Amino acid sequence: MNTRVFLLYLAAALLALSALAHAERPSSDEVALRLGVDAWLNNRAAVAPAAVSASLKMLYRPDAVATELLSGAPKTAMGWTAYVALWQPFFSSVSSFAAKPANDLKISVQGDRAVTDFSFASQGAYKDGRPLTCAAAVNLNWTRTEGVWQIAQEELRPIESGLVLESSRSTTQR
Repeated sequence: MNTRVFLLYLAAALLALSALAHAERPSSDEVALRLGVDAWLNNRAAVAPAAVSASLKMLYRPDAVATELLSGAPKTAMGWTAYVALWQPFFSSVSSFAAKPANDLKISVQGDRAVTDFSFASQGAYKDGRPLTCAAAVNLNWTRTEGVWQIAQEELRPIESGLVLESSRSTTQR
């Protein structure tokens, strides 16, 4: 009888652990979106504008809209060519750049649409030797087409109200 009770308790414990492990497992959509956010952040380290263009393009829908609120007046780009033109002056002005996520990623998925919100701190250097530091909040709206998640809308905004770029830079510090 002791063996039978032990096996019953063991089976119940394994069933409870299995249910707990399944409940904490992110969906495949959440995993894909996390990887997309990681790719978005990691591609900020590619300082050469051509490298940025090539590596980021696959993350964006061709008709994506990007809004940058870090340089003072809001700037909006519609479509990939306008997006590259928006960020080209900034990436051309830096010699090194690294973006570190703040581990505050929030993901919301509803069917073929998703929203990711997160923030990051960056550091690096301008080509003239000045240090580059800032923190920004990012909102990415994603759509899934034929099983692939792509950014449909992007917004970067300052975390601190005093964070403003020099007007000559005209883009955010990503």
